[in-house]
Amino acid sequence: MTRKKKFKSKISSNNHITSTLVNSSDRGITSHTLEPASYDCVSEIAHTAQQFASGDLYYLNQESLSTPITEITEISNNSLLKEKIPFENTTNDKPNIDQQQFIKLIQELEIEKENLERCNQALKFKLSDMQNKIQNNNDFISMLERDQIIAANKISSLIHSESMLKQSLEERFEELAILANLLVENEKDYKNKIDMLHKKQSVIDIRPQDTLTSRLKNKLTSIKHQKVKSRQFLQNVAIIRQSELFNNDWYLKNYPESSSHKFGAAGHYLEHSLVLKTNPSPDFDGNWYLQVYEDVNVAGMNPLLHYIKFGIKENREIKVL
Repeated sequence: MTRKKKFKSKISSNNHITSTLVNSSDRGITSHTLEPASYDCVSEIAHTAQQFASGDLYYLNQESLSTPITEITEISNNSLLKEKIPFENTTNDKPNIDQQQFIKLIQELEIEKENLERCNQALKFKLSDMQNKIQNNNDFISMLERDQIIAANKISSLIHSESMLKQSLEERFEELAILANLLVENEKDYKNKIDMLHKKQSVIDIRPQDTLTSRLKNKLTSIKHQKVKSRQFLQNVAIIRQSELFNNDWYLKNYPESSSHKFGAAGHYLEHSLVLKTNPSPDFDGNWYLQVYEDVNVAGMNPLLHYIKFGIKENREIKVL
């Protein structure tokens, strides 16, 4: 039959603990007295060994011991082995099997503890690495957000520039249309003058009735055309007169003949500036303007009127006298 041994512990009157190993066959009792400093650890060892020997302890977890495993191992070795607690042994003084298994189990748990510590350290490294990756991703996201804001601002600026360019093109097209109309009118006037010269040179027999009707029609057409031109002329005179670049007193002083004009100095300048090469004020050199911008000169348009209507918007330069 297998022998079972149990540990019993009792506290003596002088606060010493006596560890007693009792043989199940009650063949003998051996006791050993330990110092008070080893009382707690040895008591726990004795209780655990008792459970292990009776078959009640199947798995020993490190957390189930209030004393660390290393201390239990050291105390068990020092207290039980080095101090040589005499255990009763009935089989030729062979080591106690239960005690050896208990010590072996403690050593295995110590190894398992070291493995768990290594695993815990590896997990800490992985956690630190993951935190660094998360921080890098957050920095990258912040950079993308900043780039998105910059791109949105650039797109808004480009849209505004495109709008300004469209407006400038529309104004330029409007100017070209006006200049084209002026060229067409000048061409028509030129052709009309040529036709009139040809009519005067040629001798044609025309009935008096037809000649009178033709003259009346031409007269009415000329009157209508003159009214349109007069209306446009008055509007342009008003534009020049209101401009800061036209100095009425200066113009009358330098061009006294302008005082007899029907529409004053501004009308004289608008009507005769291209032929007489007059300037509206010392702040605007109209002759230089026509030399620099040939399109205005070809169109036969007054330089100051062109600058007020189109040149300012097109950022054309001007020169003082």
